Amino acid sequence: MEESEKRRIFNFMFLAVFITTLGLTAIVPFLPKYAVDLGAKGLLLGLIFSAFSISKLVFVPLIGKFSDIRGRKLFLVLGLFLFAFFSVFYVIVINSYELLIIRFLHGFAAALVLPIALAYVGDITPHKKEGEAFGTFNVSVFLGIGLGPLFGGFLANYSYDFPFIFMALASFLAGIIILTFVPNIGPKHHKERKISLRKILKNNMMRGLIFFGSGEATIRGILLVLLPLLLAGLGKSPLTIGILLTLYIVVLGGLQRFFGIKADRQDRIKLALVGGMVLVLALVFLAFSPNFYSIIATIVFLALGTSIALPSLTALAAGLGRRYGMGASIAVLDSSLSLGNILGPILAGFFLDLAGFSGSFGFAGLLMFLCLGFFYFFATKQRGKSENDEIYIKV
Repeated sequence: MEESEKRRIFNFMFLAVFITTLGLTAIVPFLPKYAVDLGAKGLLLGLIFSAFSISKLVFVPLIGKFSDIRGRKLFLVLGLFLFAFFSVFYVIVINSYELLIIRFLHGFAAALVLPIALAYVGDITPHKKEGEAFGTFNVSVFLGIGLGPLFGGFLANYSYDFPFIFMALASFLAGIIILTFVPNIGPKHHKERKISLRKILKNNMMRGLIFFGSGEATIRGILLVLLPLLLAGLGKSPLTIGILLTLYIVVLGGLQRFFGIKADRQDRIKLALVGGMVLVLALVFLAFSPNFYSIIATIVFLALGTSIALPSLTALAAGLGRRYGMGASIAVLDSSLSLGNILGPILAGFFLDLAGFSGSFGFAGLLMFLCLGFFYFFATKQRGKSENDEIYIKV
Protein backbone atom coordinates (compact mmCIF):
# COMPACT_ATOMS: atom_id res chain seq x y z
CA MET A 1 0.00 0.00 0.00
CA GLU A 2 1.33 3.45 -0.96
CA GLU A 3 2.32 5.84 1.81
CA SER A 4 -0.16 8.44 0.56
CA GLU A 5 -2.96 5.86 0.77
CA LYS A 6 -1.98 5.01 4.35
CA ARG A 7 -2.07 8.71 5.30
CA ARG A 8 -5.48 9.06 3.68
CA ILE A 9 -6.86 6.10 5.65
CA PHE A 10 -5.33 7.46 8.85
CA ASN A 11 -6.86 10.91 8.32
CA PHE A 12 -10.36 9.59 7.61
CA MET A 13 -10.12 7.20 10.57
CA PHE A 14 -9.01 10.09 12.79
CA LEU A 15 -11.97 12.19 11.62
CA ALA A 16 -14.49 9.37 12.08
CA VAL A 17 -13.34 8.54 15.62
CA PHE A 18 -13.29 12.22 16.60
CA ILE A 19 -16.86 12.70 15.37
CA THR A 20 -18.06 9.55 17.13
CA THR A 21 -16.36 10.41 20.43
CA LEU A 22 -17.73 13.94 20.22
CA GLY A 23 -21.24 12.53 19.93
CA LEU A 24 -20.77 9.90 22.64
CA THR A 25 -19.46 12.34 25.24
CA ALA A 26 -22.09 14.97 24.39
CA ILE A 27 -24.54 13.10 26.65
CA VAL A 28 -22.18 12.98 29.66
CA PRO A 29 -23.24 16.24 31.40
CA PHE A 30 -26.89 15.30 31.86
CA LEU A 31 -27.11 11.48 31.57
CA PRO A 32 -27.22 10.96 35.37
CA LYS A 33 -30.17 13.35 35.75
CA TYR A 34 -31.85 11.85 32.69
CA ALA A 35 -31.60 8.38 34.26
CA VAL A 36 -32.92 9.63 37.60
CA ASP A 37 -35.84 11.34 35.85
CA LEU A 38 -36.70 7.95 34.32
CA GLY A 39 -36.82 6.41 37.79
CA ALA A 40 -33.30 5.05 38.25
CA LYS A 41 -31.75 5.07 41.71
CA GLY A 42 -29.24 3.15 43.77
CA LEU A 43 -28.02 -0.06 42.19
CA LEU A 44 -30.01 0.43 39.00
CA LEU A 45 -28.41 3.84 38.46
CA GLY A 46 -24.99 2.26 38.82
CA LEU A 47 -25.89 -0.55 36.43
CA ILE A 48 -27.05 1.93 33.79
CA PHE A 49 -23.59 3.45 33.75
CA SER A 50 -21.73 0.15 34.04
CA ALA A 51 -23.78 -1.61 31.33
CA PHE A 52 -21.91 0.21 28.56
CA SER A 53 -18.49 -0.98 29.79
CA ILE A 54 -19.75 -4.46 30.73
CA SER A 55 -21.00 -4.95 27.19
CA LYS A 56 -17.67 -3.81 25.76
CA LEU A 57 -15.78 -6.10 28.12
CA VAL A 58 -17.81 -9.08 26.92
CA PHE A 59 -17.82 -8.45 23.19
CA VAL A 60 -14.60 -6.60 22.31
CA PRO A 61 -12.20 -9.61 22.36
CA LEU A 62 -14.44 -11.69 20.08
CA ILE A 63 -15.06 -8.82 17.70
CA GLY A 64 -11.36 -8.03 17.52
CA LYS A 65 -10.58 -11.67 16.73
CA PHE A 66 -13.22 -11.89 14.00
CA SER A 67 -12.03 -8.63 12.44
CA ASP A 68 -8.62 -10.28 11.96
CA ILE A 69 -10.36 -13.08 10.09
CA ARG A 70 -13.12 -11.29 8.16
CA GLY A 71 -11.65 -7.82 7.74
CA ARG A 72 -12.07 -4.55 9.62
CA LYS A 73 -14.42 -2.49 7.48
CA LEU A 74 -17.54 -4.63 7.89
CA PHE A 75 -17.35 -4.48 11.68
CA LEU A 76 -16.48 -0.79 11.85
CA VAL A 77 -19.23 0.37 9.49
CA LEU A 78 -21.77 -1.90 11.18
CA GLY A 79 -20.72 -0.57 14.57
CA LEU A 80 -21.09 3.07 13.56
CA PHE A 81 -24.52 2.55 12.02
CA LEU A 82 -25.68 0.55 15.07
CA PHE A 83 -24.26 3.30 17.24
CA ALA A 84 -26.47 5.78 15.38
CA PHE A 85 -29.50 3.46 15.51
CA PHE A 86 -29.31 2.83 19.26
CA SER A 87 -28.72 6.53 19.95
CA VAL A 88 -32.22 7.31 18.71
CA PHE A 89 -33.73 4.99 21.32
CA TYR A 90 -32.47 7.20 24.17
CA VAL A 91 -35.13 9.68 23.08
CA ILE A 92 -38.03 7.21 23.12
CA VAL A 93 -37.32 5.09 26.23
CA ILE A 94 -40.02 5.48 28.87
CA ASN A 95 -38.38 3.97 31.97
CA SER A 96 -35.00 3.26 33.50
CA TYR A 97 -35.05 -0.46 32.64
CA GLU A 98 -35.34 0.34 28.95
CA LEU A 99 -32.47 2.80 29.36
CA LEU A 100 -30.40 0.00 30.92
CA ILE A 101 -31.01 -2.21 27.86
CA ILE A 102 -30.11 0.61 25.47
CA ARG A 103 -26.87 1.27 27.37
CA PHE A 104 -25.89 -2.40 27.04
CA LEU A 105 -26.69 -2.43 23.32
CA HIS A 106 -24.83 0.83 22.88
CA GLY A 107 -21.79 -0.76 24.52
CA PHE A 108 -21.98 -3.58 21.98
CA ALA A 109 -21.98 -1.03 19.14
CA ALA A 110 -19.02 0.78 20.74
CA ALA A 111 -17.13 -2.52 20.86
CA LEU A 112 -17.29 -2.51 17.07
CA VAL A 113 -15.82 0.98 16.72
CA LEU A 114 -12.74 2.21 18.65
CA PRO A 115 -10.86 -1.11 19.00
CA ILE A 116 -11.34 -1.83 15.30
CA ALA A 117 -10.27 1.70 14.40
CA LEU A 118 -7.09 1.23 16.47
CA ALA A 119 -6.47 -2.09 14.70
CA TYR A 120 -6.80 -0.26 11.36
CA VAL A 121 -4.10 2.16 12.51
CA GLY A 122 -1.89 -0.74 13.59
CA ASP A 123 -2.33 -2.41 10.19
CA ILE A 124 -1.15 0.61 8.21
CA THR A 125 1.66 1.68 10.57
CA PRO A 126 5.26 0.67 9.77
CA HIS A 127 7.26 -1.24 12.34
CA LYS A 128 8.99 1.05 14.87
CA LYS A 129 6.50 3.86 14.15
CA GLU A 130 3.64 2.52 16.29
CA GLY A 131 4.19 4.95 19.15
CA GLU A 132 3.96 8.05 16.98
CA ALA A 133 0.97 6.69 15.08
CA PHE A 134 -1.06 5.76 18.15
CA GLY A 135 0.03 8.85 20.06
CA THR A 136 -1.24 11.00 17.19
CA PHE A 137 -4.42 8.97 16.75
CA ASN A 138 -5.26 9.17 20.47
CA VAL A 139 -5.64 12.92 20.03
CA SER A 140 -8.86 12.25 18.10
CA VAL A 141 -10.31 10.51 21.15
CA PHE A 142 -9.25 13.11 23.71
CA LEU A 143 -10.29 15.99 21.48
CA GLY A 144 -13.76 14.48 21.23
CA ILE A 145 -13.87 13.84 24.98
CA GLY A 146 -12.84 17.42 25.68
CA LEU A 147 -15.32 19.11 23.34
CA GLY A 148 -18.26 16.69 23.56
CA PRO A 149 -19.49 17.59 27.07
CA LEU A 150 -19.30 21.31 26.29
CA PHE A 151 -21.29 20.87 23.09
CA GLY A 152 -23.76 18.46 24.70
CA GLY A 153 -24.30 20.74 27.69
CA PHE A 154 -25.13 23.59 25.34
CA LEU A 155 -27.64 21.48 23.39
CA ALA A 156 -29.23 20.12 26.59
CA ASN A 157 -30.12 23.66 27.64
CA TYR A 158 -32.74 23.57 24.90
CA SER A 159 -33.80 19.92 25.10
CA TYR A 160 -32.40 16.65 26.40
CA ASP A 161 -33.36 15.12 23.07
CA PHE A 162 -30.90 17.25 21.10
CA PRO A 163 -27.63 15.67 22.36
CA PHE A 164 -29.00 12.17 21.66
CA ILE A 165 -30.00 13.20 18.15
CA PHE A 166 -26.59 14.80 17.67
CA MET A 167 -24.92 11.56 18.82
CA ALA A 168 -26.96 9.61 16.26
CA LEU A 169 -26.17 12.00 13.42
CA ALA A 170 -22.46 12.16 14.32
CA SER A 171 -21.99 8.38 14.31
CA PHE A 172 -24.06 8.03 11.12
CA LEU A 173 -21.81 10.62 9.41
CA ALA A 174 -18.73 8.76 10.64
CA GLY A 175 -20.16 5.53 9.19
CA ILE A 176 -20.66 7.19 5.80
CA ILE A 177 -17.05 8.46 5.88
CA ILE A 178 -15.64 4.99 6.57
CA LEU A 179 -17.96 3.28 4.09
CA THR A 180 -17.03 5.72 1.32
CA PHE A 181 -13.35 6.48 1.79
CA VAL A 182 -11.67 3.63 3.73
CA PRO A 183 -10.77 0.26 2.13
CA ASN A 184 -11.10 -3.08 3.89
CA ILE A 185 -8.06 -4.39 5.79
CA GLY A 186 -7.60 -7.55 7.76
CA PRO A 187 -7.78 -11.11 6.45
CA LYS A 188 -4.82 -10.96 4.08
CA HIS A 189 -2.51 -10.40 7.04
CA HIS A 190 -3.64 -13.51 8.88
CA LYS A 191 -5.10 -15.88 6.31
CA GLU A 192 -2.43 -18.49 7.07
CA ARG A 193 -2.53 -17.99 10.84
CA LYS A 194 -5.12 -19.14 13.33
CA ILE A 195 -6.16 -16.26 15.58
CA SER A 196 -6.25 -17.55 19.16
CA LEU A 197 -7.30 -15.43 22.14
CA ARG A 198 -5.96 -18.17 24.38
CA LYS A 199 -2.47 -17.78 22.95
CA ILE A 200 -2.64 -14.01 23.33
CA LEU A 201 -3.69 -14.32 26.98
CA LYS A 202 -0.84 -16.75 27.64
CA ASN A 203 1.70 -14.18 26.43
CA ASN A 204 3.43 -12.57 29.41
CA MET A 205 3.59 -9.15 27.80
CA MET A 206 -0.16 -9.15 27.25
CA ARG A 207 -0.69 -10.20 30.84
CA GLY A 208 1.42 -7.24 31.91
CA LEU A 209 -0.56 -4.90 29.67
CA ILE A 210 -3.83 -6.17 31.15
CA PHE A 211 -2.65 -5.36 34.68
CA PHE A 212 -1.41 -1.90 33.70
CA GLY A 213 -4.47 -1.03 31.60
CA SER A 214 -7.03 -2.20 34.13
CA GLY A 215 -5.12 -0.51 36.96
CA GLU A 216 -4.90 2.86 35.19
CA ALA A 217 -8.57 2.76 34.18
CA THR A 218 -9.60 1.78 37.71
CA ILE A 219 -7.83 4.69 39.40
CA ARG A 220 -9.22 7.04 36.74
CA GLY A 221 -12.72 5.77 37.55
CA ILE A 222 -12.08 6.24 41.28
CA LEU A 223 -10.94 9.81 40.74
CA LEU A 224 -13.84 10.70 38.44
CA VAL A 225 -16.19 9.79 41.29
CA LEU A 226 -14.25 11.19 44.26
CA LEU A 227 -12.69 14.39 42.93
CA PRO A 228 -16.03 16.09 42.07
CA LEU A 229 -17.33 15.16 45.54
CA LEU A 230 -14.19 16.51 47.22
CA LEU A 231 -14.28 19.71 45.18
CA ALA A 232 -17.96 20.23 45.95
CA GLY A 233 -17.14 19.76 49.63
CA LEU A 234 -14.50 22.48 49.28
CA GLY A 235 -17.20 24.81 47.94
CA LYS A 236 -16.17 24.72 44.29
CA SER A 237 -18.78 25.25 41.60
CA PRO A 238 -19.70 22.81 38.80
CA LEU A 239 -18.01 25.23 36.40
CA THR A 240 -14.72 24.89 38.32
CA ILE A 241 -15.03 21.12 38.26
CA GLY A 242 -15.66 21.25 34.51
CA ILE A 243 -12.64 23.48 33.95
CA LEU A 244 -10.40 21.06 35.87
CA LEU A 245 -11.70 18.13 33.82
CA THR A 246 -10.96 20.09 30.66
CA LEU A 247 -7.44 20.80 31.99
CA TYR A 248 -6.89 17.05 32.39
CA ILE A 249 -8.04 16.34 28.84
CA VAL A 250 -5.99 19.19 27.33
CA VAL A 251 -2.76 18.06 28.99
CA LEU A 252 -3.46 14.41 28.17
CA GLY A 253 -4.29 15.04 24.53
CA GLY A 254 -1.58 17.63 24.01
CA LEU A 255 1.23 15.30 25.08
CA GLN A 256 0.15 12.13 23.27
CA ARG A 257 2.09 12.66 20.06
CA PHE A 258 5.25 13.83 21.87
CA PHE A 259 5.44 10.71 24.04
CA GLY A 260 4.35 8.58 21.10
CA ILE A 261 7.51 9.64 19.27
CA LYS A 262 9.50 8.92 22.44
CA ALA A 263 8.00 5.41 22.49
CA ASP A 264 9.50 4.75 19.05
CA ARG A 265 12.97 5.82 20.15
CA GLN A 266 13.21 4.50 23.70
CA ASP A 267 12.43 1.35 25.66
CA ARG A 268 8.65 1.15 25.78
CA ILE A 269 8.57 -0.88 28.98
CA LYS A 270 10.66 1.73 30.79
CA LEU A 271 8.47 4.57 29.51
CA ALA A 272 5.35 2.76 30.70
CA LEU A 273 6.95 2.21 34.11
CA VAL A 274 7.91 5.88 34.38
CA GLY A 275 4.37 6.92 33.49
CA GLY A 276 2.96 4.49 36.03
CA MET A 277 5.20 5.77 38.81
CA VAL A 278 4.12 9.34 38.05
CA LEU A 279 0.52 8.18 38.58
CA VAL A 280 1.41 6.51 41.89
CA LEU A 281 3.31 9.53 43.22
CA ALA A 282 0.50 11.91 42.23
CA LEU A 283 -2.03 9.80 44.18
CA VAL A 284 0.24 9.59 47.24
CA PHE A 285 0.72 13.38 47.13
CA LEU A 286 -3.05 13.88 46.98
CA ALA A 287 -3.60 11.45 49.88
CA PHE A 288 -1.40 13.55 52.16
CA SER A 289 -2.67 16.93 51.01
CA PRO A 290 -6.28 16.79 49.71
CA ASN A 291 -6.84 20.51 49.10
CA PHE A 292 -7.75 22.54 46.03
CA TYR A 293 -4.23 23.35 44.88
CA SER A 294 -3.00 19.81 45.39
CA ILE A 295 -5.96 18.63 43.32
CA ILE A 296 -4.87 20.89 40.45
CA ALA A 297 -1.30 19.57 40.66
CA THR A 298 -2.55 16.00 40.86
CA ILE A 299 -4.71 16.41 37.76
CA VAL A 300 -1.75 17.73 35.78
CA PHE A 301 0.54 14.91 36.91
CA LEU A 302 -2.11 12.25 36.34
CA ALA A 303 -2.47 13.51 32.78
CA LEU A 304 1.31 13.54 32.43
CA GLY A 305 1.67 9.98 33.71
CA THR A 306 -1.01 8.62 31.41
CA SER A 307 0.48 10.56 28.48
CA ILE A 308 3.88 8.98 29.07
CA ALA A 309 2.49 5.45 29.36
CA LEU A 310 -0.46 5.19 26.96
CA PRO A 311 1.34 5.42 23.58
CA SER A 312 3.90 2.85 24.76
CA LEU A 313 1.18 0.47 25.98
CA THR A 314 -0.73 0.68 22.71
CA ALA A 315 2.46 0.28 20.69
CA LEU A 316 3.37 -2.82 22.72
CA ALA A 317 -0.08 -4.27 22.02
CA ALA A 318 0.35 -3.47 18.33
CA GLY A 319 3.65 -5.34 18.37
CA LEU A 320 1.82 -8.36 19.69
CA GLY A 321 -0.79 -7.80 17.00
CA ARG A 322 1.75 -8.41 14.27
CA ARG A 323 2.19 -11.91 15.65
CA TYR A 324 -1.20 -12.85 17.09
CA GLY A 325 -3.65 -10.63 15.18
CA MET A 326 -3.91 -6.85 15.41
CA GLY A 327 -7.63 -6.73 16.12
CA ALA A 328 -7.51 -9.40 18.81
CA SER A 329 -4.49 -7.91 20.59
CA ILE A 330 -5.82 -4.35 20.62
CA ALA A 331 -9.20 -5.68 21.75
CA VAL A 332 -7.72 -7.47 24.77
CA LEU A 333 -6.01 -4.25 25.87
CA ASP A 334 -9.27 -2.34 25.36
CA SER A 335 -11.12 -4.92 27.47
CA SER A 336 -8.71 -4.32 30.34
CA LEU A 337 -9.66 -0.64 30.21
CA SER A 338 -13.35 -1.55 30.25
CA LEU A 339 -12.74 -3.73 33.31
CA GLY A 340 -11.16 -0.75 35.05
CA ASN A 341 -14.08 1.48 34.07
CA ILE A 342 -16.41 -1.00 35.78
CA LEU A 343 -14.33 -1.48 38.93
CA GLY A 344 -13.37 2.17 39.47
CA PRO A 345 -16.73 3.60 40.60
CA ILE A 346 -17.43 0.52 42.74
CA LEU A 347 -14.09 0.75 44.54
CA ALA A 348 -14.50 4.52 44.94
CA GLY A 349 -17.61 4.00 47.05
CA PHE A 350 -15.99 1.18 49.02
CA PHE A 351 -12.79 3.10 49.76
CA LEU A 352 -14.71 6.27 50.66
CA ASP A 353 -16.83 4.43 53.24
CA LEU A 354 -13.77 2.65 54.60
CA ALA A 355 -11.18 5.41 54.82
CA GLY A 356 -12.52 8.79 53.66
CA PHE A 357 -10.99 10.87 50.89
CA SER A 358 -7.33 10.75 51.97
CA GLY A 359 -7.44 7.01 52.58
CA SER A 360 -9.19 6.42 49.26
CA PHE A 361 -6.46 8.20 47.33
CA GLY A 362 -3.84 6.25 49.26
CA PHE A 363 -5.56 2.95 48.44
CA ALA A 364 -5.78 4.01 44.78
CA GLY A 365 -2.04 4.72 44.75
CA LEU A 366 -1.33 1.33 46.34
CA LEU A 367 -3.55 -0.39 43.77
CA MET A 368 -1.73 1.28 40.89
CA PHE A 369 1.62 0.38 42.43
CA LEU A 370 0.62 -3.29 42.67
CA CYS A 371 -0.59 -3.32 39.05
CA LEU A 372 2.67 -1.67 38.03
CA GLY A 373 4.57 -4.40 39.84
CA PHE A 374 2.68 -7.12 37.96
CA PHE A 375 3.32 -5.28 34.69
CA TYR A 376 7.06 -5.17 35.43
CA PHE A 377 7.11 -8.85 36.43
CA PHE A 378 5.39 -10.11 33.29
CA ALA A 379 7.10 -7.67 30.89
CA THR A 380 10.60 -8.50 32.09
CA LYS A 381 9.71 -12.20 32.17
CA GLN A 382 9.05 -11.90 28.43
CA ARG A 383 12.50 -10.43 27.80
CA GLY A 384 15.03 -12.82 26.35
CA LYS A 385 12.56 -14.54 24.09
CA SER A 386 14.12 -13.78 20.73
CA GLU A 387 10.89 -14.18 18.79
CA ASN A 388 9.44 -11.20 20.63
CA ASP A 389 12.26 -8.90 21.73
CA GLU A 390 12.76 -7.06 18.47
CA ILE A 391 9.08 -6.91 17.70
CA TYR A 392 7.66 -5.08 20.66
CA ILE A 393 9.84 -4.79 23.73
CA LYS A 394 12.66 -2.46 22.75
CA VAL A 395 13.06 -0.57 19.50
